[in-house]
Amino acid sequence: MFGGFKDTFKNVTGIGQSVAEKYQKAYTKGVLVGDLPAAIELFKVAKAEAVKKEEGHWTQRADANVHLYSFLHSGQAEHLRNLLPVLEELEEIELPKSQTDFVSSELLQQEIKARLAHQNTMGMSANEPILRRAQAHRQTAELYQPLVNEELVLHSYHFDSNDFETPGALFYYHSGQAASVESENQWWGSPKYLKEYLKGTGKK
Repeated sequence: MFGGFKDTFKNVTGIGQSVAEKYQKAYTKGVLVGDLPAAIELFKVAKAEAVKKEEGHWTQRADANVHLYSFLHSGQAEHLRNLLPVLEELEEIELPKSQTDFVSSELLQQEIKARLAHQNTMGMSANEPILRRAQAHRQTAELYQPLVNEELVLHSYHFDSNDFETPGALFYYHSGQAASVESENQWWGSPKYLKEYLKGTGKK
C-alpha cells in the first residue's frame, strides 16, 4: 500500500526520482504525447538533476535532447549549432520522437554540418564574389558526399526546400552549382569576354 503511494508521489512530484526516471519522464510526458515544449522543460530538469549528481552521461544526453527538441519545436538553426559540441561527447542519441531507436552521433553531426552549410550557401547574396560562392557550394557538396547513401534524420523537419528529397540530390546540386559558378568566373576573366566587353556586347 505505502509502496504504491510512494511511487505515485514520486511520479507526480518528481521528488525522489533518479536521473534516469526524470529523463524517461521527458519522453512519457512530453515527446511521446507530442508536447515538445513540455519535453524540452523536462529534459532541462533531468539535466539539472544529472549535473547535481555528477552523472556526466545523463547530463550530455539530456542536454543533447534539450537542443534537439528545441530545434524540432522552433526550427531555429542556432539550436543545431548548440547541439553539435554536445554530440561530440556521445556515441549515439535517440532518433527524434523515439525513445527506443538510435542514430550514431557522428552521422547526425555530419548531417547537421551539411544542413547548416546548405542554409548558409543558399542564403548568400548574388553580389557575393564569384569564387566565394563557388567555394561555399563546393564545401557544402563535400559535407553531403558521405551522406549520399544514408537516410537523413532531420530532413523532414523545417527544411527550407522540397526540391531536395535525398542527400544525393543535395550533393549533386551543390557540386553542379560549384562547377557552374566556377565556369562563370572563367568566362568573365577570359580574353573572349574582355574582347566582347570592349566591343560593348559583354554582359557581366
